[in-house]
Amino acid sequence: VEYKSPIILQLNENFAGLKFHVVTDTTELPIIGRHLSNCVTSYAKKIVNKECLIVTASDEADYRICMEIRLEKKNEDGLVEKLKLVQCRGKYNKCLEGELFFACSQWLEHNQIDRY
Repeated sequence: VEYKSPIILQLNENFAGLKFHVVTDTTELPIIGRHLSNCVTSYAKKIVNKECLIVTASDEADYRICMEIRLEKKNEDGLVEKLKLVQCRGKYNKCLEGELFFACSQWLEHNQIDRY
């Protein structure tokens, strides 16, 4: 999947000691799902149809965070202008706590991503 919207391209970054990555190749999903023990693989169709983004955050050791982000608002050129967080989970679909919660919250704020 190719994204052209600057608001999406800027999400791939190192922030708060984590590497944030927008999944553009659905073959990554089973690997992420195995590492985090979640069902992220089931989002392949939504990614291909550009209904949502899956964004991961990892450190040197492993994946730590998996987010579903909805593409909320597009301009007349079809470029996404607004994103909203649907869910943000850690390993085993657990809610984030402590440093991971803080890092994710700061990243969302930094990228002006609203929460449902």
